Amino acid sequence: MSVKFRLGLMMFLQYAIWGSWTPVLSAYLMNTLGFSGAQVGVIYSLLPLATIIAPFLGGQIADRYFASEKVIAFLQLTGGILLILISKLTDYSSMMWLMLLYSLLYAPTLALTNSIAFVNLANSEKDFRKIRVWGTIGWIVAGLTLSVWRMTSGGAI
Repeated sequence: MSVKFRLGLMMFLQYAIWGSWTPVLSAYLMNTLGFSGAQVGVIYSLLPLATIIAPFLGGQIADRYFASEKVIAFLQLTGGILLILISKLTDYSSMMWLMLLYSLLYAPTLALTNSIAFVNLANSEKDFRKIRVWGTIGWIVAGLTLSVWRMTSGGAI
């Protein structure tokens, strides 16, 4: 497999994770759990908040102590376990705090995947956009797949 293919796959998977919950979460929170619009807004605001805070910590850990790919693997695995736990919750307070923790784990992986791509591309100025577009495609594919699955299984979109 070529480096560009592997980097594109990394971006696809990185953003497919985000796309797997972002488009359908609000409907689940409001229609199934009965959360208010303000509560849903707070939960959705946690990832942008984490993207301000967490990359500094994740970058420092990756730069000083561990390889970036190992940091990403740990953060994604731990974040996946948290998402499974969050899916079992029904109360707002617990979900909000665990989503904050998940967001703090996921946010550094966004910067770290970009860093890995820039380091491994011979001409990053020219080639990065071709690699990064696979992240957008991953987000779209995951979101559409889950939306169609929810529609066909009788769940709210």
